[in-house]
Amino acid sequence: MKNLLMLIVFLFFGITIQNATACKCAKYAGAEYSDIVIKGKIIRIETELLPDSTRIKEMTKLPIETESNDKNLDSSLFKKVIVNVTKLFKGQPTSDTLNIYTGFGGGDCGVHFLENEEWIIYGMYRILSSENVFPVGHNKYWTFICTRTQRYNMKEEKVIEEYLKLLESRAE
Repeated sequence: MKNLLMLIVFLFFGITIQNATACKCAKYAGAEYSDIVIKGKIIRIETELLPDSTRIKEMTKLPIETESNDKNLDSSLFKKVIVNVTKLFKGQPTSDTLNIYTGFGGGDCGVHFLENEEWIIYGMYRILSSENVFPVGHNKYWTFICTRTQRYNMKEEKVIEEYLKLLESRAE
C-alpha cells in the first residue's frame, strides 16, 4: 500500500512539473515574424547571465534596500551562440559574426545548437513574453524552437527563397 501511494505521488508531481515547464508556441513561425534569417556555421556556444529588465524594475520599486539589484535575482541564464553568417536571406546585420541568444531547452523553448554545424536561423531583435523584456543590441538576436530555426537543409533554404520571391512579387 505504501509503494502504491508513493507511485501515485511520484506520478502526480511528475505530470505537474512537466506541465509547469512546457514550452508553448503562439504565432511565431517563419521569416514573416523574423528580423533576420540566415544560414550560418556555429562557431562557439557560451553561457551568459543577462539582466531581466522587468525584474530590475520590480526590484527598484521595493521599499527595502537591495545591493544594486543582485544579479542572481535580476538576471536570467541563456546560451549565447556565436554564428558565422554564410548566407543572408533577410535582415541587415552589421557584421558577418552574430550573437544568437536562446534558452537551454525544455521549458524555456531554447534551441539545441551544436558547434561546427550549419544552421538556418530565424532571429528577432528582442524576445518578448508576458513577464520579460530582455535587452537588445547590434548583431544580437534571439531565437527559440517556435521559429523555423533548424540544422541546415536544402529544402528549408528553398522554402525561404520561395517566400522572398513572393514578397518581391507583391512589392512590384
